[in-house]
Amino acid sequence: MPAHHLVLYRRDPEQGRARFFSLMIERDLFGTIRLVRNWGAVGSKG
Repeated sequence: MPAHHLVLYRRDPEQGRARFFSLMIERDLFGTIRLVRNWGAVGSKG
């Protein structure tokens, strides 16, 4: 199963903020399906 990846961006120019939310479905080394989530400011690793 290939990894599926979704990235959403939220920009608020009035407050000078840009955020991202990332979801990825993948299999680990043992074949278990995992949901990996990440969020933070745009330009950071989260």
